[in-house]
Amino acid sequence: MRLSIVHDDEGRIIAAAACETEGLVARPVPVDLHHQALEVEVPEEHGEGDLMEICQRLRVDTARQVLVPSERDTS
Repeated sequence: MRLSIVHDDEGRIIAAAACETEGLVARPVPVDLHHQALEVEVPEEHGEGDLMEICQRLRVDTARQVLVPSERDTS
């Protein structure tokens, strides 16, 4: 699964949308100078569940621009 996301300077996901969706789809747009847009692949082991669950389990490694487990993830 590939996501279009907006994240803050600490890697917290602010907004997300699935990129695989066909047709007209709203994509998240940064509205703050400290937010950045990025398209990333969700690691296969974290692809289960709905979009909100996935975003809560992951954060952006801002140095590598990839999704990694969040400190909040207890699994």
